[in-house]
Amino acid sequence: GKTMLMDMFCAHAEREPLRRRVHFHSFMQEVHARMTRLAPQAVSQSGVSVLDQVAEGILEQTRLLCLDEVEVTDVADALV
Repeated sequence: GKTMLMDMFCAHAEREPLRRRVHFHSFMQEVHARMTRLAPQAVSQSGVSVLDQVAEGILEQTRLLCLDEVEVTDVADALV
């Protein structure tokens, strides 16, 4: 039921070309991978944190984020 509703919602959000539907676990893996790649630069010269840099990167590609199967079992995910 919930996945079907998410599918329908995302499919009908045609007016937003930068929409993305993704499983929560996959999304968090992506976030953590991006953070790991940026970790050596901990804070950029502009003082922007790694998490903020990751968020900005996601915002460049996504305006509507539809997360399916949200289940937080990892403390690191909860902190993000």
